[in-house]
Amino acid sequence: MAYSFKAEKGLYKNSEIFIWDEATSALDMENETQIYDLIYDKLKDKTNIIITHKEKLLDKCDKVYFLNK
Repeated sequence: MAYSFKAEKGLYKNSEIFIWDEATSALDMENETQIYDLIYDKLKDKTNIIITHKEKLLDKCDKVYFLNK
């Protein structure tokens, strides 16, 4: 899983910013939950930029921006 590897690499480097571009679009519900648990619980003190079409995942975000054509 590419996102898992990139997240682990970022955690290892102690990155301050993580960009999640449709991080769960190809995942089943269980794995999607694990990714968002990681973001919301373990990376809560980091800057997380989440790009998604799933508005329900944005409930815990501090700021939300919508892009329109």
